[in-house]
Amino acid sequence: MRQLLHIIKYRLKSGIKLKLEPQFNTVMKNLASVVIFGGFAIGAYFFAYNVTSYLIEEARIGQFLLHRFLSMFLFVFFITICLGNILVSYSTLFKSSDVKFLFTQPVSFFKIFLIKFFDNFLYSSTTFFLMGFAVIAGYGSYIGHPWYFYPLMMFGIFIPFMILAACIGVVTLLLVIRLTEYVNIKHLAALFVIGYIGIVYIFFQSVSPISLVYNVLDQYPAIDGYFTGFDPWFLQYLPSHWVAELLYWSVQGNSQYVLLNAGLLLLSVGGVFCGSMFIGRKMYYPSWLLTINSVESKPASKKRLTSGLIDLMSSSVLPRSASVLLKRDLIRFLRDPGQWVHFALMLLLVSIFLISVGSLSVEFKDPFLMTIVYLVIFLFNAFLVAAIALRFVYPMISMEGEALWAVRSAPFRIQRIYFMKGFVAVIILLVIAQLLSYVTISSMFGISSLVLFSMVAQLLTVVTIVGINLGMGSYFAQYNQKNPIRIASSQGASLTFLIVLLYLIIIVSLYIPFIARFFEQWLLFPRNNLQWMFPPLLISGILTGILAGAATLLGMRAVFREV
Repeated sequence: MRQLLHIIKYRLKSGIKLKLEPQFNTVMKNLASVVIFGGFAIGAYFFAYNVTSYLIEEARIGQFLLHRFLSMFLFVFFITICLGNILVSYSTLFKSSDVKFLFTQPVSFFKIFLIKFFDNFLYSSTTFFLMGFAVIAGYGSYIGHPWYFYPLMMFGIFIPFMILAACIGVVTLLLVIRLTEYVNIKHLAALFVIGYIGIVYIFFQSVSPISLVYNVLDQYPAIDGYFTGFDPWFLQYLPSHWVAELLYWSVQGNSQYVLLNAGLLLLSVGGVFCGSMFIGRKMYYPSWLLTINSVESKPASKKRLTSGLIDLMSSSVLPRSASVLLKRDLIRFLRDPGQWVHFALMLLLVSIFLISVGSLSVEFKDPFLMTIVYLVIFLFNAFLVAAIALRFVYPMISMEGEALWAVRSAPFRIQRIYFMKGFVAVIILLVIAQLLSYVTISSMFGISSLVLFSMVAQLLTVVTIVGINLGMGSYFAQYNQKNPIRIASSQGASLTFLIVLLYLIIIVSLYIPFIARFFEQWLLFPRNNLQWMFPPLLISGILTGILAGAATLLGMRAVFREV
């Protein structure tokens, strides 16, 4: 126990010292983090407050539907935390330099696992906690809960809820690593992806939001009843359902059911945490030994790296210097299974989303509702692109590593490297964004002018997102960090993601009056008029030029500063 407290004490002192380091870059990062995180929390608070107000007062869906929607949100939140801990914990538990140092000290493997487990939880879940706290605060403010509801909810329910997801994620990673002794890692990755997508697909097929709304609204005006007959049987076994039920019964003033659902959650957290610690005690060290000689640490064969498309000496339609740079980045990407596996996972999630949305269509004729649905779909498409950019574009400059001087010594300017990385990122993300826009908007609305507007708007959005991620990734570059997942989970990455989210909120707010006016005119005179789209696209283009240009200048200055 003394060892554990000693390590925790000096890790805290080290972290505080780094945060308070009197350097301009550190001070600006901390100030910007406070401003952006604070602004994001305030925005999330008012967003949750206004959404709750609209659903209760305007849409009049009733408390039962409101809390069932909250249950769906919490399920996605739970799965996201679980997946995030799986991705980040590999770096935290097995590949970080302090783990290697601790293994050389007289510290038990279980204590190392315990320290790194909470380190991983704090590292990967801080932003989720902030978002959850703001949403709970906005929801609770509208409902009118007393002041003690918030600390009890956040520290007694929400944090245990997140710890439960983190335990499942870490245990899943340990089991997958141990299974690599018997099963090919590619097959395991495929099974994991199929299982993850299958869970999400089965959940939303069983808990259909649209069917649930129709079933409950058919009972109008008695929409405040407790319609458990519409719930699938497995829902009562999910932690997200327990939290939503706890909130529902707290509104109804039934303390007995509040305590029952809180007890179910806390008992489950205690049991799963103890189980995960037992599994960690038995599996962590053998799993760490396996990762030393894992596939990820083995370089790809020379034949694979020097044949066909990625032969550095082969001719290309591009200039020789540009061709070598592109092939070098491609080789580095293919050498790391963590890179292409995560990219394939994200593409599969995008495919599942396209398949799910492709079969839907908007059947109501209310311009306000049509505007809300369109902007939600547009925002979600942009959010998917932003998530991919954060994971793969933000670490681009950092992945050059401490050998950036070697790139600088090559016979071409550093600007070419910077812009080439940005150009490749824009092309790849633009293909994804345009596919998302075309399939979702055309299938749901079937209006050609709206599809055209969406595709042009997504083009501007992609350029802005790439510019911000590449520029901020250069400014907060970590050249001594070799793991891109760790880089994409850093404080600078969280700050960048919040800036992108703020940009998306501004863009959506800008589009609201134009889209609403378009739907009003379309319902009266259904014709494809293109003139309405020029003002919002012009304003969006100016904003893109300002943000992407400023981020690019910031990033290039940072690159020149480092070299």
